Amino acid sequence: QGFTVLHQVIRTGSDKMLGAAINSLLPTDDVLLKPGASDLIEILLAQDGDGRVALDELSQRLQRSDSASETAPTFEVLKSPSLAPFLKRVPLFPPRMHLCGPGGAGKTLLRHRLLRDDEKAQALQRKSYYAGRTRGVEIMRCSIPSGVTSQPQDDTLTVHLFDHGGQQEFQVTCSYMLTQPLSIFVVVIPVDTKGRRDTETGEVYRKATTPAESAVELQFWLSLLETIAHDVHQVAVVANVFDGTPTEDVDDHVTKLRVVMRRQEGGRDEEGCG
Repeated sequence: QGFTVLHQVIRTGSDKMLGAAINSLLPTDDVLLKPGASDLIEILLAQDGDGRVALDELSQRLQRSDSASETAPTFEVLKSPSLAPFLKRVPLFPPRMHLCGPGGAGKTLLRHRLLRDDEKAQALQRKSYYAGRTRGVEIMRCSIPSGVTSQPQDDTLTVHLFDHGGQQEFQVTCSYMLTQPLSIFVVVIPVDTKGRRDTETGEVYRKATTPAESAVELQFWLSLLETIAHDVHQVAVVANVFDGTPTEDVDDHVTKLRVVMRRQEGGRDEEGCG
């Protein structure tokens, strides 16, 4: 039920078939450290419909088997209990970048800005909230400029960019995506002391926020990521300041957000020490 080919070979294939599959996947002992290993890591870490990881099942079968061929170094590596934690920390290529946060925070606008697509950014700002909002998740492979200019000599970072909708959409669509190793999560928190109305309907789609409310919002998202993305290693927080927000209010919001971030990092350090 939702299993991969590797799952099927592990469960029903003969020792000879399994050996051939492993030798095909891992022709050399250092293949997992070479460029292009991302696809192989995804195969090994793939889960079936019940959440069982292929590598875990493979390791268990090899532990039970007495086949002489399994004395090869590759087979011994696959038996190692430290292999799975290692693979979960190996960055996949291209890496995943998730834009998440409350609805109307400006995630899609940030996406266009990151890609230096000013035309789409301006078009989005002219749309009403309901016409421009992201429903579910939009996924694309793209190159993000790493320099401060748009010159040809600027380096770029190729990523799979996931532009998630708000809270409900995020929780529904992200459960599988968040299991990918070393994804980068960008949490966008709106800083807006005026609130926003839909330009067409006049309906308030986001009320004005106080620094305390922004802090609670950020705490929610950081806690959510820790709950459903246990191997999160990179989280960036973006305070998206909306037009008309006074500078002193921006400073108050940022101060509160930094307190939440320090508290979250401190709690993680204490858990690691324990």
